[in-house]
Amino acid sequence: SFINFQNFHTKNLQMVSLLRCTILFLLPLLAASNSLTYPGGLSPINLTCETTSNPEDIFGSPCQVTAADNVQLSTSLIAAHVRTGGESFRAHPLLISCLQRFAARLSATPQIFQFYLSQSQSLSIKTNDTDVDTEMLRYHQAGLAVSFKVKNATFQVLLETVVTSCVEKFAAGQFSVGLIELGNDTLDLQLRESFRFHPISINVTYYGLVDASLIPRSFPTCTTNLFLDNSSYPVNDSTAEQVVGQVYEAVSNSSEQFMTLLQYPATNVNFYGCPSHITGYSIQHRCPARVMSFRMYRTFKILTGLLGNDIGGLVVERSWSLEPLNFSNSTDPQCYSTPLNTTLFSEGRAMLLNATGALDLSRLAMLSRCAGFDYVYYGCGYVLVAVRKQRSTTPLTVVFPQSVLLPITPYGDLVSLYPLSPSFATLSPLFDSDGIRDDQLSTGYTVAQLAGEDRFFRMHPLLVECVQLLTDSLSEYRPYYSIRIKQAYSRNLSSQLEDYTTGLAVKISVYPTGFPLLNLTLVAIRSCASYVSLQHTTLRRLHLGLNSDSLYLAIAKEFNAWNTTEFSSYSHSTFYGWAYYRYNAGLSGTLVNPSNENSSCANTILSSAPDPSYVSPYTLPTVISYLTSVQPNNCVSEVNTPFCVESESFRKEAIEEVLEIVRRKHWLVPTADLTNALTQCFTLCATCTEGDVWIQKLAHCDNMLHWTPFRLISEPDNTHFYVMENMTIKEYACSGSRLCISKSPLYAVFAYTVESLYRPDPNMAQELALYSMTDNPIPVYTLVDTIFALTAVGNVTVWVTSENDLLVLKPILRVLMLDNYAVTCVDIRLFQADRLSAVQQQLDGNIHEWTANGCPAYSRDVIAPYTITIVSTSQRARRDVHQIQEGANYGDFLATRWKFAERRWIEKQIL
Repeated sequence: SFINFQNFHTKNLQMVSLLRCTILFLLPLLAASNSLTYPGGLSPINLTCETTSNPEDIFGSPCQVTAADNVQLSTSLIAAHVRTGGESFRAHPLLISCLQRFAARLSATPQIFQFYLSQSQSLSIKTNDTDVDTEMLRYHQAGLAVSFKVKNATFQVLLETVVTSCVEKFAAGQFSVGLIELGNDTLDLQLRESFRFHPISINVTYYGLVDASLIPRSFPTCTTNLFLDNSSYPVNDSTAEQVVGQVYEAVSNSSEQFMTLLQYPATNVNFYGCPSHITGYSIQHRCPARVMSFRMYRTFKILTGLLGNDIGGLVVERSWSLEPLNFSNSTDPQCYSTPLNTTLFSEGRAMLLNATGALDLSRLAMLSRCAGFDYVYYGCGYVLVAVRKQRSTTPLTVVFPQSVLLPITPYGDLVSLYPLSPSFATLSPLFDSDGIRDDQLSTGYTVAQLAGEDRFFRMHPLLVECVQLLTDSLSEYRPYYSIRIKQAYSRNLSSQLEDYTTGLAVKISVYPTGFPLLNLTLVAIRSCASYVSLQHTTLRRLHLGLNSDSLYLAIAKEFNAWNTTEFSSYSHSTFYGWAYYRYNAGLSGTLVNPSNENSSCANTILSSAPDPSYVSPYTLPTVISYLTSVQPNNCVSEVNTPFCVESESFRKEAIEEVLEIVRRKHWLVPTADLTNALTQCFTLCATCTEGDVWIQKLAHCDNMLHWTPFRLISEPDNTHFYVMENMTIKEYACSGSRLCISKSPLYAVFAYTVESLYRPDPNMAQELALYSMTDNPIPVYTLVDTIFALTAVGNVTVWVTSENDLLVLKPILRVLMLDNYAVTCVDIRLFQADRLSAVQQQLDGNIHEWTANGCPAYSRDVIAPYTITIVSTSQRARRDVHQIQEGANYGDFLATRWKFAERRWIEKQIL
């Protein structure tokens, strides 16, 4: 008998919301395609029909389907709930949707909801009228009826819930209702061709509830500005067709399209020439003044709500009609040529309104504009309203970056002219470009540019946004180049590699010529890869194709990349690998993609390995602290401090010592230039790692290190970095055959000078550092590490104890992971396992920063990958004193200097 849902609650409120927007008016027609579509659980479900015949020959009968007991027909209904035996049953999808909506409305109350849907030879609940019972049984057996029962609810409440849950959806499906009272708490609901009430008195209550259900829950706010006679909105002196689009094909009452038009069911609106209420939904029951398109229906509904108590003065003179207007009774001959005489009536997209009683026409025109009609005209004693084409079954709008478009359902010959596979039908709706070809889809592209030459077109907002992002990115850094659309949507242009029929692809080129297509591909990946993957659940990948003079760019379900034979710079596999690597980097956040490329490139320091032709770039204010790892807080640079004055003579002595060593080598730059760079590097004195003196230090020390004729020792896969002040880690980074900066002559030459100490008072034992971070910081170590990082090749190892070391080494890591093309992987060797999470977080933060402010013109496209390896401190590395030899005459001297400097560091560390 009845199926009970005690304390009924929906499992997924989001799905309930979706169900409320699901339009099923075509479902009665789906039997012809041998399947029915039910709301389903998380998504609609198709069930195959056993037969398409209808033995009962009732209007709209569904076919018989087969499903296992646990198949979800809706969020909370399974197949077992709606059949009396076996695996086959008849149940119209609209009834299932109605049951779900009905139950959802009652889910917040502790009531028992019951329903009865039977195809047996008898019904357990009957009326006292044999004819009614016989007819009710036929509708149940045909899958077109369901009985409701709610414990402790009155029949009035039950009827009201049915009306608000189901009736308007039934109307969208071209069904009238049959309502049979089966007791004070039970109602039988039927899908019918024409209305049926038992007892007949139900109809009064029913129509009153329908009128109430049509009142919108909220209204737009309207101004008090009234329309003037002979004026229109949005543009005066325009016709409705110019604003909302021309008629493509008049809808005759014998066409399939006519059955998709809706009848407005209210009884409190005067539809000229129509009965006070709808008599049915078949062609013979339809009254033309009530018939309208779906968008007209929804907007007219808002208008009736805005009218409030004045709704009795509203007269709908005309809605759908194939006949021209007749103004023979008008005293104004101009009315023959006004916008009133529109052809839009033939598509149900126009409505002619009049006012009686207290309702004023100018107010009616103002409220019509406020209600949201796309076009409003007031003149010749009428108000004409019109709407654009819109998919006839849903209130769906498609939001583009700069516009909101209304999709349409193909009808007539449009079905064959604009075919699309079912898998793309919902992804690429059809639009009508008439009247909107000059509208901006994005800041740089109009409908005409992307729609092609046809009136109707398909286009996905993601593609438009992607092309716009690409355009903006290119113009930002290369303003003299612009994107040209070579091929946009086309309804018949499709090949094995390129498909323009779905609205998901364009072919673009760069004007003027000269911009490499491979670079354009990289810009497309930077602009679109990550954005697209985050915006859509199905279309999350890019499809890239290189032609001889253009790039094919598409939004797709799977990634693909190819190049034609005309673009033969790379083999197919090489180009695919190149694109796929960068595409994955874009998804993972390691693709260099600055938010402001001009600014990033202007602030980029272009260093290099030792080179006599090098000129330091550290003269720009924007790069004062580029290589400073930790900045003092609110540090104000001071010169001529007591320390600087007191230590000046000692700095000059240190300079003479290092010059003595440097002079032993052959100089490749003018003597004066290198001498000046070295002298200024070690002579300049000031506090802080910022300010004018710090800039000069950076420039002179940088030039000195590049010009000095001493080399850096490095080899592939054997370059190691560490925080120089950490002597414990140095034992690991520099042990055995491992190459670290300490083993390079260029470092050894200057290390002793950087670590130099002096005695302010010769009679005292106290020694002070000449180049301390507090009194006189010097950038030699950071700069030489940077140069060393630029010479690294292959796998590089960085030794740290915690995230604090990473912060100190951040400038070096930037060079390794962003600037050095030759680095394959950076291995972080971590001594404290409990700091793994913090180290990971620090690295990810660095990478996010570098990808956002790196300069792709000079750096890597993709941040170098890294690994983190936990090192056990119980395994001590064996120390091996590496003897630096840079020539027979002074190699031993350099080694001695290097070891002496180390001893001084050790002593300092102990102290």
